[in-house]
Amino acid sequence: MEDRQRFVPLSVRMGKREPFGATTGMPNYLWPSIRDWFDTLFLLPGIGGKSELLLIVSRTFRLPEYLTWQHLTEAVAKSDPELMLDILDLVMHAANDLELAKLEDILFDVAHEYRVDFENQRLIQRVDDTVYAAYETAVSVQDVASEHLAKAWLATYSRDTNYDVAVAEATKAVEAVCAPLVIPNDKTPSIGKMIRAIKDSPRNWECSLPATRDRNAVEQFAAALSLVNYAQSRHAGGLNSSRDHSVALLLQAVTVVAWVRERVFRRVND
Repeated sequence: MEDRQRFVPLSVRMGKREPFGATTGMPNYLWPSIRDWFDTLFLLPGIGGKSELLLIVSRTFRLPEYLTWQHLTEAVAKSDPELMLDILDLVMHAANDLELAKLEDILFDVAHEYRVDFENQRLIQRVDDTVYAAYETAVSVQDVASEHLAKAWLATYSRDTNYDVAVAEATKAVEAVCAPLVIPNDKTPSIGKMIRAIKDSPRNWECSLPATRDRNAVEQFAAALSLVNYAQSRHAGGLNSSRDHSVALLLQAVTVVAWVRERVFRRVND
């Protein structure tokens, strides 16, 4: 979670100017900072230089021949801001952690729609700090569930979105964390099987979720799993999952994974 505050100009603090909004694309006030960041990147050891990067970018994005890196980037920044973000997304793979941190500072200062994904060295959509903090906590554990959650997050929020992949990976994350607890001997575990196992032997489980008038705590957890299972069954096989559906399922998966790891749901006497 970001633990700093953006600078608020005096005129805004005094109510004489409207607050600045979020930044999208590559506006004129952002491009000089990104251009300077590119120039610093070329000073790093192991970077092939502007001419080599020019060729890589040109063939990757099917661009016509440009004489220099500067000609290419200046032209694209003015004519196609979205392509400029694609180029930045590609070039970030060559940056070290220090340069990525500098880029994140630049994007943070203008409240850009994208932030830096340090793990994958990609641009990722900026989401609510609390939501992102929950995700970071969930993937901080080095296990299979974290790997699936990270893939689901990229498929949902990167510039290469694939919502069907996101749904599948979020579901796999829940299966990976729950199967060893609920049906450890099943070689082909699924959320549906886990739900049945919980409902068939409710006294084997304890749960710290609040109960409702209609459901006890264990049933509440089974219902949470049912939401993931229902989403997966409806959208299996590449049925064009929507962004809203992908986001909802991903956040549900992050929550369920956290519950299991924190023993909110557990075996009796375990």
